Formats: sequence, structure tokens, C-alpha cells
Amino acid sequence: MGTLLVIHVIAQPYNITLSLPESGTQLHQARNSITFAAGYSYTPGGEGMVAEIVNPVVSGDVNYAPAIHPDNHAIDTSLAVGKTAGGLQVVGAAVC
Repeated sequence: MGTLLVIHVIAQPYNITLSLPESGTQLHQARNSITFAAGYSYTPGGEGMVAEIVNPVVSGDVNYAPAIHPDNHAIDTSLAVGKTAGGLQVVGAAVC
């Protein structure tokens, strides 16, 4: 009687290119790069959008800076009053 070896592999893509509009809760994971190409936009909603490098192919650490939380961030009151509409619009390309 032979031996049966079953390996269940869940792998992240090596590279991801995002080029279509998104909204709501989004999670993008890749091993090498995430490219925000022309046409990509994100409209805030749900739990937000996360793009991260996981199981990197490069050696060394991948460090992420934490998001600034509005409850514990000082506001610069010397700036002009107003607001910037939320969202991200990419014209060209950005690589993380």
C-alpha cells in the first residue's frame, strides 16, 4: 500500500496591480509588490482598505507605519478652515 501526502497551500500573489475603482472593506496582500495603477480609486467605507506585503521574498523586515488616529492626534489650528473630500485617485502609478 502506498503513502498519500496531501499538502494544502494557500498562497498570496507575487505581485498585484490594482486598476479599477473600489469601495467598502478591501484587503490586498502580495509577496513582492502592490501597484496602484491609473484608474484605481478607493471610496471609503466598511472597515477601510488595507494593502500589505506578506511573506516577503526580500530579506529583512517589512515595517508599516500605523495610521494616525484622529482621537489622539493634535490638530494644527493655523491651517485654513475647510476639508478635503475622502478618497484616493491614482493617475500614473504608485508601487508599495
